Amino acid sequence: MRVFLLIAMYSVLMASEMFGWKLGFGTGLSIKNGFLYVLLLGIALELLIHRRPGDALTIPVNGFFLALIAYALASWLITDREYQFAGYTHGERFISLKGLLIDHYLFFAVYFYGTRTQKEAVRVTIFVLILFVIGNLITLMDAYDMPDLGLIKWIAGRISGPLGEPNQYAAFSVMFLPTLVALTIRNGVSLRVLFGLGALATIAVILLTGSRGGAVGMIGGLAVGSIVMRRYISPGRIVKVIVLVAPLAIVALGVVASKFSGLLEERVEQSSAGNLRDASAGRTMIWETGLRVQAEDPALFLWGRGWDTFRPEVRQASHNTYLEYLFNLGVIGLGLYLGLIASITRLQLYGLTGATGDERLLIIGFVLGWLCMLIAVFFVNLFNPWVFVWAYTGLVSRIAVHCAPARQRTTALSVRANSRLLSQPEAGHSRVTA
Repeated sequence: MRVFLLIAMYSVLMASEMFGWKLGFGTGLSIKNGFLYVLLLGIALELLIHRRPGDALTIPVNGFFLALIAYALASWLITDREYQFAGYTHGERFISLKGLLIDHYLFFAVYFYGTRTQKEAVRVTIFVLILFVIGNLITLMDAYDMPDLGLIKWIAGRISGPLGEPNQYAAFSVMFLPTLVALTIRNGVSLRVLFGLGALATIAVILLTGSRGGAVGMIGGLAVGSIVMRRYISPGRIVKVIVLVAPLAIVALGVVASKFSGLLEERVEQSSAGNLRDASAGRTMIWETGLRVQAEDPALFLWGRGWDTFRPEVRQASHNTYLEYLFNLGVIGLGLYLGLIASITRLQLYGLTGATGDERLLIIGFVLGWLCMLIAVFFVNLFNPWVFVWAYTGLVSRIAVHCAPARQRTTALSVRANSRLLSQPEAGHSRVTA
């Protein structure tokens, strides 16, 4: 029942984004929150009764996530600003905090703690990947009018994708692409065909978004990933992947160029513009303005101007997730966010040391895709896709915890146990109280 609810929630939310369903009755009264709170209640009751030793590995992840939420809440409370000129009240900023940070942790927790076994986590992860592939196949069908479904929107000649705005969907898609490629190597014939077709469709959709941030994220993430993963991926396997990906990329480029060559030419021309401002589509000007506003009070570089203040202060979206954290929460908040990213990556590498078979491919694909997405969001703000990203992260983190060698799970648990023992009096002694 629990696994069914996890699959149902992901499916319903993806469908609601694609078809534009308004599944709610008002602020806080949505289908998403209904699923989320029911699952959280069940998981909380279960954890009170039964604790799983391997979960101790996630202490750093939970710690950074909760510290970041606590700090963001404090910043929201302290900076009680009403941006009336932008129609942005203090209460609306709290709704933003819930949707763009608190819900991220809740989705991670629900999909991590909601899958009790490695088999359950793999099962739901494969379903999520298949759902992603279906979304991209529908996107391509609609783009080429085979048939014209009227579901996908075009923004300035660029495809929006199932989750909306082109740049966001490109950053989201590059996170899944390495896993789709990896699974074409291992699985049976039917799944190889499905995931190979999914990888082809994903490359084509990324090209149709015209997102240079997504392209830079994909190239940069794979370059960084090849260094991070050099202990886990043999040169022979890298060559095998390149041989597999090259034809897919060529076919995808040909498919896109057959109808949308103008889009590709336009994006290439803009990328080769003579000045940095035009080449970055004005992003550098926005970043410069944000830093100038921040510099009006240099102390705010340390603790920030308050949650979700960049847009009302600068009058534009930041187009840079890391700058957004620096502006809103300062070096302290950005440091907590980077600590969270590092703890997630480290957890996956722990799991990779003991993973085999499909679990190993899922973790390797996740790490490479995670790095691609993290570079892509240097150029874009994610909104709707984040909950899907953190749900997927929770699933693969569950797989990593189960795959981690027993020594690492035991060490993490013993550290936790020793800290409790140190806080208790030794046998035969009692605490002295005044």
